[in-house]
Amino acid sequence: MSNESGANATRDGAIRYAVNAWCLPNNNSLQDIEQSAQIGAGAIGLWEGKFRDGEDDAILEALKRYNIQAGIVMPHHWTILPTPLDPGGYVDWKTKCEGICKSIRRLAKFKPAGIMVGPGVSGDPDKRLSPDHVAESLSRIARVAEDCGVEISFEPLAMRRGAAVSTLPETIALLDSVGSKSVHILLDVWHNWPEENLHRNIRKYVDRLGGVQVNDVQFVERSWCDRTLPGDGRNVCTPIVATLLDAGFKGWFDFEVFSDDGRWGNNFPDSLWKMPHDEFLKKGHAAFERCVSDARKMIADGKLPD
Repeated sequence: MSNESGANATRDGAIRYAVNAWCLPNNNSLQDIEQSAQIGAGAIGLWEGKFRDGEDDAILEALKRYNIQAGIVMPHHWTILPTPLDPGGYVDWKTKCEGICKSIRRLAKFKPAGIMVGPGVSGDPDKRLSPDHVAESLSRIARVAEDCGVEISFEPLAMRRGAAVSTLPETIALLDSVGSKSVHILLDVWHNWPEENLHRNIRKYVDRLGGVQVNDVQFVERSWCDRTLPGDGRNVCTPIVATLLDAGFKGWFDFEVFSDDGRWGNNFPDSLWKMPHDEFLKKGHAAFERCVSDARKMIADGKLPD
């Protein structure tokens, strides 16, 4: 691979903290880079959907100037099967696969920690998408990634969102069927926290995890775009982080908190997106640091989840 990121991310045991640009909807890519660097993030998960025409060189220069690397980056369309959130409306799986492959060739120049790909969701827990075509598409995507010298970060999505692939065992079976060393798993706290035997699965498959998206879950989940800071709400993030650290996880912790301010159909009065994004990032980083501190205390006290 062309970089040290992913499943073998660090040699010194330090926490690797990144920011996902999709959760900064009011920023452009250059603002994402500057603000993430200012809070001490080591990487920024650029989203191609924000790129302006002819901006690639400016983004590369800004990464260098602020001494921050490209983290787990997102193609414009990043799921293999359709989702209700697809930019521009419905796109069939073949067109999506072509688009993801094209995006990989473009995004490879940023030398990212990974390129995010997901299975797709229906948005309805009673209408789970069929996983047909996911393995076929992911095999092609992986070959393109190998040719470009980058890794794919495959993210299982929530069963309660009607995802085609949800649990860690399902994801491992998919990746094993594809058989590419260029694909690792991107675990998302919000998507996977209800998974049966999650902590045992994390321990079993920790070497296959290249990144973890950190956030937390509201007591009453008002929409997919209603997440909260790590350690807040149900505080499912802290025990997951504890299990990850105890199991030897060495990948990226990627801050990703969606909090609808009306742009996704729900103008929540307590939306975190209503504060300036630089303040939001500071609060998010401080919350994650508390989460890590509490997780380490759980380990020291021998209070890890089963």
